[in-house]
Amino acid sequence: MPRVASDNTGCSIFLCLYVMNVQINNQDRQTEARNLQDLAIELQLPQKGVAVAIDNQMIPRGSWAQTALQEGARIVIIKAACGG
Repeated sequence: MPRVASDNTGCSIFLCLYVMNVQINNQDRQTEARNLQDLAIELQLPQKGVAVAIDNQMIPRGSWAQTALQEGARIVIIKAACGG
């Protein structure tokens, strides 16, 4: 549903809220992200030690900004952990 905001003149400005449903690590989630880079920011993923696959295809970090998200995408996020 669109949100409505007002500017200083009292005029209404319609702001569209685009939400898509994806699955992240087998959990249903809604996101406003349009691409993988936006999703990483939304999820506050660390800059290093993260691997992401969409629909069983690994996506190199350098391609995240150009990788559009699609409704129903199955996303797997793996974070590296130190220790033993």
